[in-house]
Amino acid sequence: TFSALERLADVLLHCLALGQELVTGDANVEWRDVWGDTGRFVGLRTLVYHPGPTHKADGSKVRTTARHTDATWLTILHNDNIGGLMVLPTALDRWVEARATVQGALLVNTGNVMGRATEGLGREGQPLYPAVCHFVERTSASEKMTRVSMPFFYDRLGGHKYHAGGTGGC
Repeated sequence: TFSALERLADVLLHCLALGQELVTGDANVEWRDVWGDTGRFVGLRTLVYHPGPTHKADGSKVRTTARHTDATWLTILHNDNIGGLMVLPTALDRWVEARATVQGALLVNTGNVMGRATEGLGREGQPLYPAVCHFVERTSASEKMTRVSMPFFYDRLGGHKYHAGGTGGC
């Protein structure tokens, strides 16, 4: 349910802060004090990607979204079995397909708000939790089947010092 996803986002954000020793307690909302987050915007979207060819006439793969980062603290995603979500993990520096390794598992992306809140805390002054660059491309399964994605966006209200102002190119 929607409220369960909201609670999960609070727990995940608390764990990220706890892992960096930014909080000490076990209260799942203690992370809000660290990053000064007293308000939020949450949303659940259903995205539908219609079937179609996997390649263009020039042989390149068909992308159904542009490369981007999300304007969120976190994006929690239930991905279907069609596949096609490509991510660029900072540690790998190459595109990989994001697939849940356990049936029914959720995928979690950090967004622009998290990147901004942790600027300078990572290696060489980078964000500790940078926004995940991603896009969707067609797969052999999506040639004949509709891909459905349901991202839950846990975002900041506009005007806050960490509000990242929308999605970003990457």
